[in-house]
Amino acid sequence: MKHFRSITLALLMASWAPSALALDEAVISTARELGEKGLAAYDEGRYDEAARLLLQAYRAVKVPTTARNAARALAKQGKLVAAAELYVQAAHLEPNELWHGEVQQQAQHEAAQERAALLPRIARLKILIEGASSKEFTVTVDDIAVPEAILGTDQFADPGVRHVVAKRGAETVKESVSLKEGEHGQIVMRFKAAAAPAPATTGRTRSPRPARRPDRKRAARHETRRQSPRP
Repeated sequence: MKHFRSITLALLMASWAPSALALDEAVISTARELGEKGLAAYDEGRYDEAARLLLQAYRAVKVPTTARNAARALAKQGKLVAAAELYVQAAHLEPNELWHGEVQQQAQHEAAQERAALLPRIARLKILIEGASSKEFTVTVDDIAVPEAILGTDQFADPGVRHVVAKRGAETVKESVSLKEGEHGQIVMRFKAAAAPAPATTGRTRSPRPARRPDRKRAARHETRRQSPRP
């Protein structure tokens, strides 16, 4: 491991030649120091610290060597998806004034190879939604929003326990799934059926039927018949 560090550090320093005058020398020196500290942390197995320092160096000075080294540290943390994306960035960076010799081209070649070896280790997670139509809900995985366009697809996921949350209005559905390296998992987020809407009213009310007026003639005939003596 120390042999790897000494070689990488030598290449790192050689690739950031002092002739790079277009960038501020203080920025270059600081990035170089961050890279050195990051490689030291990597050598000692402190991968969280290594990734943080190497990413800081990469954001300050974008060269393939720092991107590749940061990707390696992320992979050691189990952050395989982020590592794969950083390998892509390393492989596609354009030459700048900090490139010296063939060091950066070699780093790009290694980044492409290491990404190809990493991809089979990345898990996939398919998220299905039931009980809600599109645009009614939001979905997050480990607090990161998932675009609707990739729901139902085998999206990349880091191995380990993933926490999925789906929200529709005040309703929240939570599920967790444990994924192994290279595993394809699936999870279904089920919303409760929405209540049926109340039937619409026209706003018109039926008038009460008027009371029937008494038939006086009929009542008089009935009274006369009742009072007439029977034969």
